[in-house]
Amino acid sequence: MSVNVTNCQTGAPIRTVASLQQFRPDGSVIETANTASRGMSEGVWGSAGNNDVAAFYWFYRYNADGTFASRASVTDKIVLGSNGQFTSSGVVVDYDASGKLLTTGCFTHTATRLTPGFEPHGGEWNH
Repeated sequence: MSVNVTNCQTGAPIRTVASLQQFRPDGSVIETANTASRGMSEGVWGSAGNNDVAAFYWFYRYNADGTFASRASVTDKIVLGSNGQFTSSGVVVDYDASGKLLTTGCFTHTATRLTPGFEPHGGEWNH
């Protein structure tokens, strides 16, 4: 999944990361991203009608020295496509340790479902 975070008012890019998300049958979500500055996400998901899914999840961000920086809260509206693909948009809000609002960012996701035997860049799985 490609995650593009932008300034909600101007649309200016803030950061782009890659992530893996798992939407489990029990309604839970787990996620990890390709950056050491944040921890794994945990949350919930459910149907929002039609081909839409709503997801809510949380993760911690860390400073370069490994100390706590913030807790992020994510609200995500996902539109399921064909062939295991989806797009989504949402808001990520960061809070400090006392719960004070630090930042708000908007984001979009583009994703393709990973399944055994599928390599998104045309490679082969090693068995």
